[in-house]
Amino acid sequence: MCGCSGRCGRWCRLEALRVVIDATGWAKGSGRCSIMPFGAKLVIPVKFTPSLKSELGYGFIGMIESGRYREYQPFPDKLRQQMDWCRSEIVPGPSN
Repeated sequence: MCGCSGRCGRWCRLEALRVVIDATGWAKGSGRCSIMPFGAKLVIPVKFTPSLKSELGYGFIGMIESGRYREYQPFPDKLRQQMDWCRSEIVPGPSN
């Protein structure tokens, strides 16, 4: 437990060591609100810039290709549907 008296709901039940929140654009304000009750040690705001998205994406591909990523079972139908709707775009980088 994080000592919040149950205010954080799932975070306490999962006994999360860290929670990363979106601090990009309009989410920046709500991110600050999330930090206040739980503290900066638990909640880490991240600005998802194009370069960070690229780094995360290529890192995830590396995990998949090396066999380090495993999907949990049972796999929820709703999550599968959301994944089927995902689209990606590769844009030219600075070296192209």
